[in-house]
Formats: sequence, C-alpha cells, structure tokens
Amino acid sequence: MIINSSNRQLAAKNYLLVCFIFYSDFVFSDAPKPLPEPLSLEYALGLSKNINEDLAFRIAEKNEILLDKSLADAQDGFNLSVEGRATRVERRNSFFSYIVDEQKLALRLTKSIYDFGNHKHTVNASDKLLDSNSLLYLNEIYSRQIKIMAAYFDILLADLRFHRNNENMAIAFISWDNSRKELELGKNSDLEVEKNHSEYQRVRRERFESENNQRQTRNRLANLMNSSGQLPASLATPSVSSRLKKYPEIEKLTKKAFENNLELRALRKKIESVQSSVRALQSKMKPQINFESEAIAYANELSRNSFSRENWNVGVVVGMPIYDSGEMDSQVAKVRVEIYRLETLIAQKKMNIQHELLSLKLKLDTLRFERDEADAFNEYSELFLDEKRALYELEVKSTLGTAMVQISDAQYGVAKSLYETLLTWAKIDLLVGDEPAEKLFKN
Repeated sequence: MIINSSNRQLAAKNYLLVCFIFYSDFVFSDAPKPLPEPLSLEYALGLSKNINEDLAFRIAEKNEILLDKSLADAQDGFNLSVEGRATRVERRNSFFSYIVDEQKLALRLTKSIYDFGNHKHTVNASDKLLDSNSLLYLNEIYSRQIKIMAAYFDILLADLRFHRNNENMAIAFISWDNSRKELELGKNSDLEVEKNHSEYQRVRRERFESENNQRQTRNRLANLMNSSGQLPASLATPSVSSRLKKYPEIEKLTKKAFENNLELRALRKKIESVQSSVRALQSKMKPQINFESEAIAYANELSRNSFSRENWNVGVVVGMPIYDSGEMDSQVAKVRVEIYRLETLIAQKKMNIQHELLSLKLKLDTLRFERDEADAFNEYSELFLDEKRALYELEVKSTLGTAMVQISDAQYGVAKSLYETLLTWAKIDLLVGDEPAEKLFKN
C-alpha cells in the first residue's frame, strides 16, 4: 500500500474550486443592467468584454493550462509518501523451516534537485500556451466587436427601411382610396381601383416585413451584448470617422497582418510551447538527481531482520534511463509532427489573410464610388423634394409622396454605404491585429 500526499492534490482542489466559482458566476449571474436610451455604439461595443460562451471557453482553456503548470511545479517540489508492507514468507535454515509475518511502515520524503531542464521546459511550455490563450481571448473580443458593430448598423438600416416602407404604404393607401372615390363619381374604372389595391397590399406586406426585421435585428444585438430580452428601442447614430477618406496600401497591410494578426501570433506561441515540450521530453533521457529521506518502523524484530536493520536514511539518488524500447523517440516524433501541423496552419492562415485583405481593399474601392453615387442621388432627391413641396403648396398637382419615398431611399443608400465602409475597415483592423472599436472612433 502506497499513499502519496503532494502539492498535486492541492493544485487539483484549487482548480476545481476556481472552475466552480467561475461557472457558477457565469451561469447563475444576475440579470443584465438595463440598456440606456438611446443606445450608443460606444456603449454597445463596451459590452464586448462581458463573458459569453466563446470567452468562457477560453477561460476554461486557460484554467486547464494553469492546472498543468501547477502539476509541473508540484512534481518539482517535495513529495511525501507512506509505504506499508505486510507479507508472510517461509524461511529455511540448515535444520528446519518456519513461517514469518513481516510488517514494515516507511515514511518517505523526496525532492528533485536537478533534472537537466525538464521542469523549466515543462513550465515554459505552459507559459507559451497561456500567451497563446491570451491572444485568442483578445481575438474573440475583437471579433465580437465586429459582430456588435454589424448588428448595430443593421438596426439603423432596418429603421430607415421601415420608415421608407411606412411612408410608401401611406401613399399607396391614399392612391387606392382616391381611386375608389373617383370610381363612385364615374371618373375611374374597376381595373384602376384593383391595380391600386394590389399595389397597396404589396407595399403593406413590405411594411410589415420591415417591422419584423426591426425586431429581429434588435434581438440579435441584445444577444451579442448578453442582454437577451432587452431590445433597444432607439439607437444613436454614430459619428463619422475621418478614416473614410483614407485608403490602405495592400502591401503594408499584408506585412502588418503577418506580424501582428492575433491568430497567427497565437499559433507561433503554440509552436514555441511544443518546442519546449520536445526539450522537456529529451531531458528525461538525462540523469535525474533527487534527494530522498526515509524513516522506517518495523512490527517486530523478525521483520527488522527480514528487511533491514536501519531506522532511517538520508541520501542523494542519481538515476539515468538507459533503454526504453524507443518509447521516448516515438513521443518526440509525435510532438514534432504537431509542430509541422501548426506550421501548415500558419501557412494556410497567411494565405487566407492575404486573400481577405485584398478582397476588403477592393471592396473599399467599390464602396468609395457607391458613397459618391449615394451622395449625388441624395442631393438630387432633396432638390426634387423641394420642388414637389413648392408645387404642393401652390396647390398644383404634384407627386409629393413619391418624392418623400425617394428621399428616404436616398438616405438609406447613404447610410448603407457608410456603414459598410466602417464595417469593412473594422474587418481589416481585426486582420492586422488592431482593436476595431478603438480605430472606429479615432480621428
């Protein structure tokens, strides 16, 4: 019977306690704070650091790495064990044989003195994994900022679309109602009435679809902010960043992304961790120098004579593996395969980053022309509305309603091109390792 008592048990208990406290706080946390009215984009992005499922996964991963590191520290510390042995043996001498009950209890204390870098490399491997985990945690926050940004812009566009469709429905209803009145006066036909009725039903459907979209987009944003059930009633229009007039150079962006992309940096840290693991494995084939001390108690004199006459011992033990049937070589080879796999992932990630940056850069070029087009159409629509309003005030027949719908379309186009530009820049920020929220409001 052997009983080991060491820091490993304490480390495991602490780990379980930390996990219980963390997950209890995550699952059973209080209801989220009420959202401000109107909700601002700055406030929404500030909630990107609140714990959600993705961040909880990274925290759990970090706790697991910390446990491995604690176990490595424990293995390098003092280890206290108790060994009890009870056996029955038959002994013989020149004249007769006899049965002896042998009982022994030993208290053993051991401590590694020098392991040729095994502990150092093992701890370093855990530290590199922690660095990788921190980078991926930050990447989750930045990615969430982009999702919040996109959901926020979707709500603003949904509100503009609803406003446009609501106006269009009112105009269609008036046209249908006027055609019915003209039919009663004999100035119109059933065909014209049904035509206007059909048009009214079409725009009425569009109006209710856009109203449903308002709710869906708000629900999506609330979930991203961990505020499920709290649908923001009104949103503030964000201020325009001066970066709209800036256009990136693809070569500089690619170089920066290859150096600073968070996922690439995390993969490089994982490679460094695996390399430390290789060195730790290789050190196991070198001598191990340990301190050992043992106190021994015997049940009787016969047991003492059977085992040994010593009551205690203190010494330094040097051990060195000689042959392991290739087990260590296989473990090292397996770890080196992992390095090759990670290097392949880095190459693939670089290729994807280069492709995404080029696509986003070309999209910015296209959006520049879309914004010019939207601005021109908006200016024209404003003048068109002024003209129709003047004719309406002079009681001259005019299509004022059509002009109002047109100005709503123009405003929607301007907002859409603006928000797509900001969102495209945010995606570029993520690829090059910058924080999208910080860059969005930086002049």
